[in-house]
Amino acid sequence: MNRIAERIQSQGMLPVVRAACAEQAVETAKTLAQENFHVIEIPSTCPDVQDILKALSFCCPQTEYGCSMISDTKQLHMALESGARFVFINATDKEVIDEAVKTEAAVFPVAGTMSEIDAAVRRGFDRISISPINFIGGPDFVLKLKRKYPGIRFMPRGGIASETVEDYLSFGNVFACAGSWLAPRDLMEKGAWEALRIRAQEAVYAMMGFQIESVDIESTETAVQDIYRFQEIFHLSAETGVLKSVGGFLNFTKESFPKETKVRLTLSTNHIKRSVAYLESKGYLFIKETAPVDENGRYPYIYFSDPIGGISVRLLQKDSRKEQ
Repeated sequence: MNRIAERIQSQGMLPVVRAACAEQAVETAKTLAQENFHVIEIPSTCPDVQDILKALSFCCPQTEYGCSMISDTKQLHMALESGARFVFINATDKEVIDEAVKTEAAVFPVAGTMSEIDAAVRRGFDRISISPINFIGGPDFVLKLKRKYPGIRFMPRGGIASETVEDYLSFGNVFACAGSWLAPRDLMEKGAWEALRIRAQEAVYAMMGFQIESVDIESTETAVQDIYRFQEIFHLSAETGVLKSVGGFLNFTKESFPKETKVRLTLSTNHIKRSVAYLESKGYLFIKETAPVDENGRYPYIYFSDPIGGISVRLLQKDSRKEQ
C-alpha cells in the first residue's frame, strides 16, 4: 500500500471538495484539517481547478490533495504540475492510466462494474474506488467483492453519508469511503466554516462509534463501600457482584491500572487505530509501547497515557468488523 493510501485509510473518509473558487477550497481545507482530515480530493470539474490546486499548494502545505474525474492526459499533467499527489481515473481510460503510472503520483482506478474491477485488478491495482456504490449494490456488493477479490481493498463513493459510512467501513476490504457529505456545497458557499467543522467532527464520531463498556474499580475495602454508594445514588441493580448501569457495567476487579489509578473506564470503538490517530491530533497520548497488537496490526486495546479526572481510560476494539 502506498503512502497516500495509508493516509487515506488512517482518515477512513476522503472529503470530496467541490469548491467554486480557490478561496473556498483553501478555507475548507483549513477547516477539515482541524478534524484531522489532511488528505482531500478536488474534482477536475471544479471551476478554475488549476487555480484551486495551486492555492492549496501555497496556503495549505500540510494538506495533501488529489484530483478526480481525470479524463485525458492533459488534465492529468495539469493536476500533477499543480501539486496533486494522487489521481482518480476511470478504469476504462487505459491511455490515461498508462500515463499516470509512469509518474510518482498515487493512482486509483474508478470502477462501476465487475468487468471494470476485473480490468483494474489485472493491471495490478490493489486499491480501487467503486462508484456509484448506491446504484450498484451498496454493502451487499462490497461483500461480493470481498469473496471474489481477497487482498484487494476498495473505496466506495456515491450516496454515502455520516449515517451510512460505517455500513461500508465495517467491511475489512474497505479502506476508506469518499464523498462530498463532509464538505457540503451550501456550507462552503455561505462561508459557514464552523458548521462545516462540526459536520466533519460528527462524521468522525459516527465512524468511531464510541460506547461505554464498563467502569472497573480496584477491589479494596474502600472501593466496596464506594460501589454501593453508586448503587444507592443511581439505583443500579446488583447482579452477582456486577452493578449494571446504562451503557455499561460497574465492576470489582483485582487488576492494576496505569498511573496507580483506582478506577478504569473502558470505551469501545469501531476503529481503534483511526480513533488513536484522531485523538492524538487533539492532543491526547497513548501508551503504545506496551499495547498488544493482533495479527491484523490493530490494538485489541490501548490505554491513554494520562488519567482523565483521575480515571484510567482504556480504548477497546469492538468485535463487530465484518472480516469474514
